[in-house]
Amino acid sequence: MLLAGGVVTGIALSGASSKNAVNTPNASPSPAVSPTVPPPGDLTATAKGVSVTLSWTAPADPKIDVYNIFRNGSLVTTVFVPTTTYTDVTVSPGKMYTYDLVAGQAGTFSTQVPVTVAVPSIRVAESRVDGDYNVNAKTLTQSGFIGSLPKTFTLGWHFVPKCATGACDVAWTDLFSKTLKGTLKEKNGTYAGGDTGDFNGVCGHVHVSNTTLAITFKVTKASAVGGVWTATKLVGTFAATSPASFGCVSTRATYSFVATSGF
Repeated sequence: MLLAGGVVTGIALSGASSKNAVNTPNASPSPAVSPTVPPPGDLTATAKGVSVTLSWTAPADPKIDVYNIFRNGSLVTTVFVPTTTYTDVTVSPGKMYTYDLVAGQAGTFSTQVPVTVAVPSIRVAESRVDGDYNVNAKTLTQSGFIGSLPKTFTLGWHFVPKCATGACDVAWTDLFSKTLKGTLKEKNGTYAGGDTGDFNGVCGHVHVSNTTLAITFKVTKASAVGGVWTATKLVGTFAATSPASFGCVSTRATYSFVATSGF
């Protein structure tokens, strides 16, 4: 997040816009303010999605070596000269943040330069379905099978958005039955689609390779993940239908599921 007093070294910064930044979690802002250290200028804060980017101009003092960044009174990070920008990817939508920036020189610091920014609210439906999801499924109905299907089971699904930002159609792959893949169409946070392939159905000793899987789900939860508004919970149903073949009757089963992201 942002500024505090004291030069910090040896800790890698997560989400920093420059390799010259380090994180200092849970530090108390207690810099030794010196009137001889000029403050940075032109501090701005720009909210985009679920991130805030700070930028500023360096003071006219060649001896400045660091900048400390505070958010809502707590030190977030120390940025080393000559970097004059920092992106905070740990903000939440719909919240207001106040950042303070100070310049540091040999362990003493300038006065704080404040800026306040509001992170816009974002609907859950606008989140991106992206990456791996753990799918917990429950059998609702079945017909044509010998014996009963398992009441509950787990799957793994992988999604790749077909756009650069926001919610959109996704390429879907079943991680266990990799012959099943396709495109799910998105509309206002609801996704639908499917594919035909091998969904582990068996007729005698032969795998059924033409099972049709139809999936529908809605995004019900989302979270900021690395500065991206990402879907973290999906709730829906799917149906698996296989035609009659190899002397076996047709089968159909419907399932409900809850999928959670691997983040």
